Amino acid sequence: MKIIRFAAILAILSTLIVIAGAAPAAAADDCVIINTPRSLKLAADCTTDSTIYVPDGASLDGQGHTITAVDPAGGKFLGAVVQNAGSSMNITRLVVRGDLGATACDTGANRLAGVRFDRAGGSITKSTILNINQEASGCAEGYGIEVRNPVGESNGTVRVQISNNRVEDYQKTGILVSGDVNVTMFSNIVSSGYDQSALAANSVDIGDGAGGWVSDNTIYGNQWLGTSYWIATAMVVYDAHNLQLTNNSILGNSDIGIAIQYSSNIMLRGNAILDQGQDAGVCHINGDTCEVFDIGVSSYASDGVYLVRNRIQGFDVAYESDTSQQRVGGDNNRPGRSGR
Repeated sequence: MKIIRFAAILAILSTLIVIAGAAPAAAADDCVIINTPRSLKLAADCTTDSTIYVPDGASLDGQGHTITAVDPAGGKFLGAVVQNAGSSMNITRLVVRGDLGATACDTGANRLAGVRFDRAGGSITKSTILNINQEASGCAEGYGIEVRNPVGESNGTVRVQISNNRVEDYQKTGILVSGDVNVTMFSNIVSSGYDQSALAANSVDIGDGAGGWVSDNTIYGNQWLGTSYWIATAMVVYDAHNLQLTNNSILGNSDIGIAIQYSSNIMLRGNAILDQGQDAGVCHINGDTCEVFDIGVSSYASDGVYLVRNRIQGFDVAYESDTSQQRVGGDNNRPGRSGR
């Protein structure tokens, strides 16, 4: 675990925070963080080749500066660029950027991420996460903002606010919220993934027990340009519960704008779900069947999915469901199937 280093006058040297069990900072780490009475402040742009941990309960103000992640000499960057060291952290005005090339796949704690909340609450606001990818990689990692809190662990529900951030050129997912998390996510801009021919990406992924409120975000979708049987989305909701999606703008081009699976009590209200530009029209092979996906909202094996006053345009299929446990009302585009 990396020491967070501080530049401070002698009068406050006694407040130096060293995370228990920390090892000396790697040679590529030149990040200097100032300890002030209200928060930790990043002093200038810097580079790191391993994770920077934010002390428990601390607030890190990037002051608009950039932390750039690079691969260590002869190796590969592992894990998140910035991560919590305890049960909560708050981040604001920080730019995190990847400059990475190693493409070997990793799992667990070694998965690539920009900012990670691991079993922790808190917030990330007014920040920018760029280029968290391994170039043309098909590895299922490379998350811009990642929040994970496995259901059933003793720490219970965590609450995280994600607001006024910009996430671009991620590998697998722009913003991931997974597990026993109550999320408040608003006023973010999430682009399409870095390479849509390398893997099926999702701009926003909420699931594995998560719920909360997602509002007023601008989210650009993804297409899967390979031929294997995968689907890319602007937003996937998988095993989520008690989730409100309101006044979001789904733009760009998606296989599916919002894909809902194995979820309950999901409200979509006042969203603009638009398919823009030329569809790739890639044939995805499912046994002996060729399938081309172009669906605004898809609901599968879910109970209580409500659509009210959404605008769904540009897709071959506006709304598709496999069950009668849905309610479609207001001014939604009429759901239907295409002729393919």
